Amino acid sequence: MNTKRVLSAVLAAVCAASAFAGCSAKKLENSSSDAAAPAESSAASQEGGADTTERVIHHLTVWDDNQNTAAVLNGLTAEYQKDHPGVTIENEKIAQNDLPQKIMILASSNSLPDIFNSDRADTNASLIKSGQIKNASEVLKEAGVESCLPESVYQGLANLQGTDEMWVLPTENNIEAIWYNKKIFEENGVTVPTTWDEFTAVCDTLKNNGVQPIALFAKGKWGATRWIANMTFRRLGVQSIVDINDGVLSMSDPTVVDSAKILQDMNTKGYFGEGVNSVDEDIAYEMMLGGKAAMCYTGSWFTERLEGSDTIGEDMGLMAFPTFPDGKGSAGDYLCHYGLTLCIGAQNYDDALRDWIAYVFPRYGDYALENLGLLTPYTMQEEHETSYYTQLVLDEMQKVTGTGAWLEFKLPQKASSTVEDNVQPLLVSEITPEEYCQICDEAIKTELAKQ
Repeated sequence: MNTKRVLSAVLAAVCAASAFAGCSAKKLENSSSDAAAPAESSAASQEGGADTTERVIHHLTVWDDNQNTAAVLNGLTAEYQKDHPGVTIENEKIAQNDLPQKIMILASSNSLPDIFNSDRADTNASLIKSGQIKNASEVLKEAGVESCLPESVYQGLANLQGTDEMWVLPTENNIEAIWYNKKIFEENGVTVPTTWDEFTAVCDTLKNNGVQPIALFAKGKWGATRWIANMTFRRLGVQSIVDINDGVLSMSDPTVVDSAKILQDMNTKGYFGEGVNSVDEDIAYEMMLGGKAAMCYTGSWFTERLEGSDTIGEDMGLMAFPTFPDGKGSAGDYLCHYGLTLCIGAQNYDDALRDWIAYVFPRYGDYALENLGLLTPYTMQEEHETSYYTQLVLDEMQKVTGTGAWLEFKLPQKASSTVEDNVQPLLVSEITPEEYCQICDEAIKTELAKQ
């Protein structure tokens, strides 16, 4: 594969301090001279030998041990064990859809793990209020490694969470778009579409030629709601999803309803293949890697699968979500975020956990990129050879002129669940687009009124 050298700290957050509207793309630059040298354990450095402290770090995650954040934490813990043989990490995997309920159950018994994935701002707000998670920015400062993240990320995550400071840790620096199989496109005589009319024409051609146009992982639900969000902010502008979450824009707005209708029509036309609600992320990715589907909307984390493929080569491309005629959004508007964030449990926080954090997170960016091809906002200490797909994502990031949110990004949990749970019956026409949007709108209004 072709490689291109990228310098450290290239990946300062795309959506810096402004929440979502009007964010500007950053030029690639080297700020490694500003990055803090990775901190060493206080016990090991003071005693001049291995730290014999025994500590099990409990980690609740949605990832397999060899995937994403779990793989990074496992790998860096293995390095850390050379001087701290008594420190181990214990991973508990859970389905992402079950994560919020699991966290609240653990919180109710005051038994949250040491570090855990959390994907809802309202859940995190509850944990902050009850004092059950640590302020991540204060933890990094206490550990002496606060410069492992650019200042823009501290502010960007605070904006996303609606907090005064950064209470959660990022795991990735993601951009979402449509991956497509270049070989399938070429074989079927279609080119990369830029408008919605061109996009549907490509889908029709592929479908007529016996090729499934899109692999949609609707089992996870959010994979389907992402399409409604993208269509909406392409047409109404990047602020529209924020307005929905704030109760300013109704889900029953005609444009939102029409976006839901388009999604339903896409399934009716067979663009998503059979049994769309039973397709999870792994199945969709295997369909892409196996040439059984031509396109898939997902994030830059897909590079991890592409780098690990022995057969795909450089056959996959990345394109922006299509634009709509007279839409207020532009081709430069992307959904960008920091991945599935991490919380630090407060109950068992101690010196051993702090020292582990001081080792892991200044090295997180280097390890994730070198070993998994994952892009993160963490400053890096080394230069890296970036693969074809990593560079493809970096190039796409340079096109960002505005960043939009996902449909349920900061909705209260019950409202968020309503938006996600009802998208499956919407897809298979068990409810109408109007009913879907009305159900969601009522749930959002009810939950926001309680705040």
